[in-house]
Amino acid sequence: MQRKFSVFAGLSGNDWKNGVFLGFMLYFYYTVLFTAYDFLPTQIAMPINNTWALMLALLASPFLKQKLSARELFWMVFAYCGVLIIALGGGGELGPLNPIGLACTLGSTVLYALYWIVNAKSRIPPLPGLVLCFFTAFTLAALTLLVRGEALFFPLRPLLGGVYVGLFELAVPFLLWSMALRLASSVAHISTLPLLVPFLALFWISIIIGEPIALSTLAGLFLIVSGTFMQQRAARRAKETDS
Repeated sequence: MQRKFSVFAGLSGNDWKNGVFLGFMLYFYYTVLFTAYDFLPTQIAMPINNTWALMLALLASPFLKQKLSARELFWMVFAYCGVLIIALGGGGELGPLNPIGLACTLGSTVLYALYWIVNAKSRIPPLPGLVLCFFTAFTLAALTLLVRGEALFFPLRPLLGGVYVGLFELAVPFLLWSMALRLASSVAHISTLPLLVPFLALFWISIIIGEPIALSTLAGLFLIVSGTFMQQRAARRAKETDS
């Protein structure tokens, strides 16, 4: 739309490699995540998946050389305990939890955190980087459908739904989050903000999917929100002390 296709001609070989590599990572992440959603209730899989933000801050420490204060680490673990309460408590109220689903959900947090770490270290501009990444993931998804013998063309109504998800689950949020990572002085300062998403999403889960919301889910989300607030406060204090 911006008619900036010429920007691809100025990309280096490493830029192209990074964009394609990120596409592979994104494809495997969503493959693992969607497998998890096949085995777990949404209100269980979603909060656990959102611990990728905590995993991001933890992995950023060795990979991006970004230090975490003891206080930040404590509140991050505190917030993660809320996710554990959701998982363990939900297993009692919503029935037994599938171990494959749990393993896939936890694995997705590592894959997604590594995706954003590689993205943060990449020098490719955000927008052309996303184009290469998404095109690679799209190609891999199309090949997967062909191998499985499924159709590549869909009726208009589900196709429009896919376009909506592509825009508001992937394209726009990915671009904004990629810019946020590069502007932030420390990944830890913004890493726990996505944990607020499950709190709001419970309403949509209840209304649209019709899942009964377990009390353990509400208790766990209280710990998540509290830990997120305190971690952000600790991060700001640490930044003020360093400056």
